[in-house]
Amino acid sequence: MELDRKYIYMSRPTGRAVVQVTMDEDRNVPDARPDVGRIILSRGTVELEEIHCSGEKGVLSGHLRTEILYGTEEEKESLTALAVDLPFTESLSLPGAGDRDTVTADWVLEDLSVEMVHSRKLRIQAILSVTVQAEALEREELISGVHCEEPVEKKLRDLPVTQIAVSRRETYRVREEVKLSGNKPNIREILWTDTRLCRCEARPEEGQVSLRGELAGFVLYQAEDAQMPVQWCEFSVPFEGEVEVDGCTSGMILDLRVQVSRCDWEAEEDGDEERRVLEMEALLGLTLKLYQESREEVVADLYSPSREAVLTERETRLTQILVRNSASCRIDERMNLSGEEKLLQICYGAGEVVLDEMRATEEGLSVEGALHISMLVMTADDLHPLQSIRGTLPFQHLVEARGIESGCIFQVHPQLESLNVLMLGGNEAEVRASIALETLILRPETVRLVSDVSLVPYEEEKIRREAGVVGYLVQPEDTLWKIAKKYYTTVERIYEVNPELTGEPEAGTWLLLVKQAGELPPMPGAAM
Repeated sequence: MELDRKYIYMSRPTGRAVVQVTMDEDRNVPDARPDVGRIILSRGTVELEEIHCSGEKGVLSGHLRTEILYGTEEEKESLTALAVDLPFTESLSLPGAGDRDTVTADWVLEDLSVEMVHSRKLRIQAILSVTVQAEALEREELISGVHCEEPVEKKLRDLPVTQIAVSRRETYRVREEVKLSGNKPNIREILWTDTRLCRCEARPEEGQVSLRGELAGFVLYQAEDAQMPVQWCEFSVPFEGEVEVDGCTSGMILDLRVQVSRCDWEAEEDGDEERRVLEMEALLGLTLKLYQESREEVVADLYSPSREAVLTERETRLTQILVRNSASCRIDERMNLSGEEKLLQICYGAGEVVLDEMRATEEGLSVEGALHISMLVMTADDLHPLQSIRGTLPFQHLVEARGIESGCIFQVHPQLESLNVLMLGGNEAEVRASIALETLILRPETVRLVSDVSLVPYEEEKIRREAGVVGYLVQPEDTLWKIAKKYYTTVERIYEVNPELTGEPEAGTWLLLVKQAGELPPMPGAAM
């Protein structure tokens, strides 16, 4: 007997750990930088350098890049920026993980505080949460067909399968030149920049993934004329291109996470030798997963009217894509910006989305989180006109997902698509934001699969005891397959003997059954 075997590949989570990294360090201001008078704005970006795992133990290393905008201690305050790298190394435990597993990590900067110790020293405190996930690529064997010299009856089933086709990390570089508008002065020094991914659409194609999106950029700079106040400008930078991905096809389902890993802005001269051109180079980090959906025909049951079929079965868990959804959550709230000084203008607002909880409900997937907002504002204080304000707006959204269960695997990638902060007067602002929740929900299902089949001779005494011809009353749960298997015949033979039968018989129907086991010569030897 020969069995047709087919292989599929499933990605299974094997270990998961949440590592909390706490940092509390003092750093001196470099000699080339002026004394610190006050901290205006700070932000942190995490770069993970290595995730090394050996079995269930591992090491996580990287650094927190902290960027600081501060005002000098001089009588006439000027602004300058400073970047500080804080390295970290943490051990981690991944119960259930193996040596060959693929390990990925996502980070959330839960808290960042930068304070002055004195004019030449800063204290940086941060709490970083890193979620580490180990996944194993496992091969599953399916029996799709049987070839045998002896007559065999096989029952096939249509098995929906979602297998992982590609899982990898890639980078995509965006380069662009933008020019200052005519009403803006020339650039002497760039003080602060912020680049946010507004939108990114991706489509799998043959051998590649096409990308199209938009970056929003903000640049704060000192004008060429030192007597002029601080200037700022905002830009929209569209991009479009492709990333080569071996094994990618247009029919696959793409699960993509995109982050701005790094972005540099440089001031350059235009044709008139004036510094009015900004060159932007952004590096986007892409986490790609491509799934292939198919329906595989597999052997669900088998018997032979002449020999006893011995089936070996096993249980396994196969995953199916339950929901692929791009939901949009909108926030329209008012924030109190009360402070000691009267606000004149909001220069810009930046936001970070943090998910706190996801849980399955009868209506779908409930997602709760918060939008952390940081604003740069202009005040009526002549000595310290530029200040920052922070705030947090919680949100809750229900992602439609029919058939979701507590055992499903949720993958939600939040993306801040738009953020507008408008002054309303009376030190109050209106915040309008749109958060995209790219959601993929996988549903594991336990199935029994035939893993091996052999034929052995029937016990002769048992066959002799069975009547050659019987009348049978069909029971409510019966099918022709069950009846034929039980009475050593075939579905075709039942139709031949019962010519009035045109389909599955109803309960209470009488059938004439003719045993076929005694009609065939014995098969020599043992099981094949």
